[in-house]
Amino acid sequence: MTFLNAIEDFPILIKRFIVLFVLCLATGYFTGFDLIYETTALSATGIVENYMGNEHNPSADLMKFKKPEKEILVIIHTHVISFALIFFALGILILTLPIAPILKKWLLYEPFFSIVITFGSIYLIWKELPYVHYLAMISGILLTVSFLTSALLIIYYCVKPEDRPSNEQS
Repeated sequence: MTFLNAIEDFPILIKRFIVLFVLCLATGYFTGFDLIYETTALSATGIVENYMGNEHNPSADLMKFKKPEKEILVIIHTHVISFALIFFALGILILTLPIAPILKKWLLYEPFFSIVITFGSIYLIWKELPYVHYLAMISGILLTVSFLTSALLIIYYCVKPEDRPSNEQS
């Protein structure tokens, strides 16, 4: 499937614009990832405590309380919309890449499933459904891998030197 032109054929001005856009997205994405690390230590227990609190644990270093429903809904609402727009923008750029069709389809579709599963899982964690935090972790990992793969491929094809035929004669 060809959409617009191949990214390699874009003018250098557009390629630079795309690289800056993707780098800004990556900065925001991984700043959020750092926040997740700080609030959950990237552990299953940390994820549950972040939304459900840990007031039942008297030995906790930092006391956390269960988030109110309004806060959970705001978190889910803003993140689902933001992530959908991020992956929509990346998807448009992915459509221009000369990559294997199976990889292209994966990078186009998978993030949207992971967005719904990740943030749906967070809501279910808050509703005290057991073991769903593992689903949130797996879908969150897939989301991050999809983001990183998409961003790196887009940047690569924007900065990759063009293949020019040699002027040498045989």
